[in-house]
Amino acid sequence: MDFQKAQQSGIFKTKIEIGTYFGGKKEDAWVVLREPTAAEANAMMGIEGAELVKRMGKVLPDYIDDHNFVNDGEPVSAEAVGDLLLRSSGAFFYVMRRWQESLPLAKMTAGNSGK
Repeated sequence: MDFQKAQQSGIFKTKIEIGTYFGGKKEDAWVVLREPTAAEANAMMGIEGAELVKRMGKVLPDYIDDHNFVNDGEPVSAEAVGDLLLRSSGAFFYVMRRWQESLPLAKMTAGNSGK
């Protein structure tokens, strides 16, 4: 397999539509989150509850690969989108749940090896 192709497609990403949390249609607003690296996933192991929410709130912008939020027609930063999601517990927990469920490791753990 071509190494460059593997590098480009080797990181799993998922698009999550969240427009209803901000007064629009579901598809009006979205974020694309990438999977965590092995080191990032390891750093989250064993963390639960409030500590996990606190940690994810700090690193969420690092996982935002793309989004469609703009201000005066200009894209806003991943940090601004992360802050916006943290202001809405419903949006934050929805994004976290959908993201976690979409990750290949979660699917493998549920009995689908992806093969």
